[in-house]
Amino acid sequence: MSYQVLSFAKGLYRYYKEQVNGNEDISLDQARRKMTRNMLFAHKANSEGYRSQKYMYGSLHFCVNDRGVITWIRNRQYSPQGFSVDHGKYIEVSKDLGIEDVETREGLIMRDLQNRLKQKHDWNRYGMINKDPYEVREA
Repeated sequence: MSYQVLSFAKGLYRYYKEQVNGNEDISLDQARRKMTRNMLFAHKANSEGYRSQKYMYGSLHFCVNDRGVITWIRNRQYSPQGFSVDHGKYIEVSKDLGIEDVETREGLIMRDLQNRLKQKHDWNRYGMINKDPYEVREA
């Protein structure tokens, strides 16, 4: 299957490398492919008040404009309630996109369990996260 690979707006590739665990040494090409996969599996959020579509992939939130450019990223945010990924499809899409460090099914299950525990207790390893501080709210 053919996918349009996303690109990063200025400064966001660096943010991704520095703030998303396990991606310190990732190439630009691989980061773009991973973010494309993340978008395909992400929860599509209400984007009212944003210029781009907002996605929530676990605790990684990001916006993508109509041209396929990632315009905003924040990591370590709250994870959408009930967020999960089909492990078989995740591995298949990763291979289709040419992502080099594809996780095993067992690794994905373990990560999914960890995320469910975080959601259940409404916390993550960086502290309590009860709401999205970047969410657009009515005055």
